[in-house]
Amino acid sequence: MHFEPYPFEKLTQLLEGITPNSAYSPIALTIGEPQFETPAFIQKSICKHSEELRRYPKTAGEAYLNDSMRGFVERRFGVKLKADELVSSFGTREVLFNFPQYYLFDKKEAVMAYTNPFYQIYEGAAIATRARVIHLNLTEANGFKPVVNEAELSECDLVILNFPNNPTASVLSLEELGEWVKLALKHDFCLINDECYSEIYTDQKVPSLLEASVYVGNTSFKNVLVINSISKRSSAPGLRSGFIA
Repeated sequence: MHFEPYPFEKLTQLLEGITPNSAYSPIALTIGEPQFETPAFIQKSICKHSEELRRYPKTAGEAYLNDSMRGFVERRFGVKLKADELVSSFGTREVLFNFPQYYLFDKKEAVMAYTNPFYQIYEGAAIATRARVIHLNLTEANGFKPVVNEAELSECDLVILNFPNNPTASVLSLEELGEWVKLALKHDFCLINDECYSEIYTDQKVPSLLEASVYVGNTSFKNVLVINSISKRSSAPGLRSGFIA
């Protein structure tokens, strides 16, 4: 398998030999990590519980952690999840790479669709599964929102959205996300929303695909998954703590 270099590696090569304008302070884009300090209460909690580092974490996730994550979903999005509707994960990058491999393993000539521009791990998952890719292009002409082509979606096994979107900052409304849930049910594809930027907003909270699923009556969350983590919202990517629900 051949995986493309990460965009930041390509960017470093493009900038090689270029001297930045000394009149400005550079903004570090490096590997896309937050530029704020990890909150003090998180750092103190790690120190307080550092003796637990001698133990292996449970494969199913610690009960208190899973409970806390479901509590976040309920407080933030008004969605009460059952215990078996959320699994804690080692961040979300690994989930985005591994889950498609599990899900598409037995599917012949698998087809994946994902928003473009994209987090390169989506492409990596497609390569690892030998899936044919359909790009949901986000352009100025379409308001940086994916245009629905039902003929193509009817061929899909797995669709990955990323809203709030990086890098366009586009957001889908509750109603728009609800339409995607309906499409996932109609064409029977698995729909994932990568929601790691859900807590980065200005004046209005952004909705979750879980909310949208309930909104359109899909209360069992059939064909619907979301992922989220504390990497961006809590400036703690090094903790590698996320979930798929």
